[in-house]
Amino acid sequence: MGRKKRIRKKNHDTEPEVRLLRKKPTAGGEKTSGQIPPKESAEKSTINRAITHGVEYLKSRVKDDGSFYSFQGSNGGAHVGAAALTGLTLLECGVPATDPAVRSLAAVVRGASSQLTFTYSIALSILFLNRLGDIKATDPNDPARQRIQSLALRLLAAQNKKGGWHYHCPVLNAYQERAVRNFLMANRFIPGHLEVFRPGQDDHSIGQFATLALWCARRHQVIAAPTLATAAGRYREKQKPNGSWGYRDSSPFFHDSSTCAGLIAIAIGLAIDGQGKKALAPLQDPAVARGLGYLAKIMGKKPGLPADVVLARRKHTADMEHFFRLLETRKDPDTWNQFSAIDRWELELGTIFGADAWGDLYFLWSLERMAVMYNLKEIDGRDWYRWGAKIIVANQKQDGSRQDRFPGVPDTCFALLFLRRMNLAPDLTELILGVRMEEKSKSPR
Repeated sequence: MGRKKRIRKKNHDTEPEVRLLRKKPTAGGEKTSGQIPPKESAEKSTINRAITHGVEYLKSRVKDDGSFYSFQGSNGGAHVGAAALTGLTLLECGVPATDPAVRSLAAVVRGASSQLTFTYSIALSILFLNRLGDIKATDPNDPARQRIQSLALRLLAAQNKKGGWHYHCPVLNAYQERAVRNFLMANRFIPGHLEVFRPGQDDHSIGQFATLALWCARRHQVIAAPTLATAAGRYREKQKPNGSWGYRDSSPFFHDSSTCAGLIAIAIGLAIDGQGKKALAPLQDPAVARGLGYLAKIMGKKPGLPADVVLARRKHTADMEHFFRLLETRKDPDTWNQFSAIDRWELELGTIFGADAWGDLYFLWSLERMAVMYNLKEIDGRDWYRWGAKIIVANQKQDGSRQDRFPGVPDTCFALLFLRRMNLAPDLTELILGVRMEEKSKSPR
């Protein structure tokens, strides 16, 4: 038998994989072999079982028409965003695009895309359709590409002068789309200048979805650099002295998830500004260092909130769900007055370990998106993945779902995407780090 030498290779699948370096086969053709240490194998198996069970839950909730909620209203297409998030999650967990559940979800997104105004849904639809991989690279008139382009143009037109986005974006007619394209092609597009919808209040949660979606839309002949650079500049300007960002520029809450959003935007800004350079050393950027320093203080929080706190926050979740169902059928001012009466940010925090975010699972997915983008195994010496994975696995319900601030399908998607270490923008990682990212297996097994 040849001598075995163990080395560790860092990757972003689950835990660090232990590989065996083998000498060449002996004259008799005998090869060396080895096994992953039992402790790591058990941990990885536990995570993979949680992923598989979660996938089964999601597929069980998808009906033949791609729906899974009891209502299918017209509030800008919010349910379409949930469908896109579910489809994206299933694909990232190894479910093929030909699976009936994925095909049903894709049909919902494609069918509704022409009238979507809800910013989250527009962004998630772009991410899902991009990941679906059914675009013909050599056909400029491919309907799949044109669908992504049309959605992206809405995001471009709706960015405000501060570099952010409101909850809704305009549906552009053919003339407006052509005008935006012409401005972009002529290098005359000024971000915020074409804001054609009610400005409203923007926030950093919406911003991270819009910027990620536009980054991916660049792969489909969408000129998004000016818009992305403007968004990144806004985040640099609004970072707080402790390295964090608030939900809005002056908000005193939701710093944990908003800090992940800020670091994502800065990474995109670095990639836009530094294209053509070999490596940009993003971790040496002062804004990045401050942001990671803030997040490091959150690592290690343990579950176990007081029972009365959990009860109050879960009741608030139920009240919010009831309100949004009313909103689907009512458009009167009284409905909004109900929302104002129950919309209290201190009750919107997580129910597992209490992140300063609209839910612990939402924060963990924000953390994962940021960490894989920067190719981080640790944050200030703390293993962010192992910490979050233990929390997620321990809080899986018997049916495979999760329950936090978005119980059921959304929370389950957040958890699975974290466990899969999904990188929405591997090409961005390559640009800012100057390294080639390996394509990981899409199978949870």
